[in-house]
Amino acid sequence: MSEPLKTGLRELALRLAAAPAWRERLASRGFAPGDLLAASEHADTHATAVRLLAPFPGLTRADLAEDASAWLSPRVDELPQLHPAWSSGSSGQGPLAVPRFDADVAHRQARMWEAAAAGGISAEALCRGAFLCALPGRPEGRAWLDVPRSIPVDRISLCRAGWEDRLRACGADFWNLSPVGLAHALQSHEARPLPPPRVVFSTALVLEDALRRRTEDAFGCPVLDLFSTAETGPFAWGCSAGGAFHVLSGGFLVDVDPEGLRVTRLGDSPLPLLHYRLADHATAALPGCPRCGHAGPTLVGLRGRTRSEKGEHSSAPRPLPAAAG
Repeated sequence: MSEPLKTGLRELALRLAAAPAWRERLASRGFAPGDLLAASEHADTHATAVRLLAPFPGLTRADLAEDASAWLSPRVDELPQLHPAWSSGSSGQGPLAVPRFDADVAHRQARMWEAAAAGGISAEALCRGAFLCALPGRPEGRAWLDVPRSIPVDRISLCRAGWEDRLRACGADFWNLSPVGLAHALQSHEARPLPPPRVVFSTALVLEDALRRRTEDAFGCPVLDLFSTAETGPFAWGCSAGGAFHVLSGGFLVDVDPEGLRVTRLGDSPLPLLHYRLADHATAALPGCPRCGHAGPTLVGLRGRTRSEKGEHSSAPRPLPAAAG
């Protein structure tokens, strides 16, 4: 693992050095951009890398909300690849405009396939997807994933009338949606069966065990709970034995802090994220999983985003707005 980890840290360090706001923040804490490069040479394991990076400053949601462009370091050829995205606002702090580039999309997809492989699903078996959105006002259409090959993905709004027919027509063999959308899809499935996918990726909010079991029983497929944010992409997946999340260590370092998780995204991203602070908490980060025996960094006691639109902490899915034509 050490070489991919070191390479990811080197690429991150070079991007940080090219971002004006990052250079200023590092200097304000007594660091030079080269210090992260030096630390990367000794990062042989996830735990070692987390320890070496601990003194470095980080980034907050408020920083991005104030001026996200200051933290970017895109090359000239990457500027046309900018795809602004919006966070769901599930943290209770309201939606956030997130700069997203093709490199970030590829990174997200690679981590999704990493989680699928860990769950026994080969990416080669997945040929068509559906992103099912439970937020009102989101556009529909078709996009293409290019990792590891070109795969069509239909974006379908669960808030628009006729979404069930559009889902049936696209023939998706994997779904990506939040637990709110998943509960809504299950209700529709009970009224009129939907074609079952090969796998369901649940993102954005914590997936409760009862909802996961209902989904697996209804569609006869595995449900992978991806812990994800719009800023970072998916960085951990839920242990099949429950009670823990395994860090997608091919792309991330995650450490536990009393004020919330700190996520470092490895690799060559135009939006470099070092110690990005989340409002989510965990009790510990372990080198392996005490539940299933997974030999990789594992978060236990993870308390994630299950907030309502009013910011109230709740484990119950909120109802969708009435479907519009």
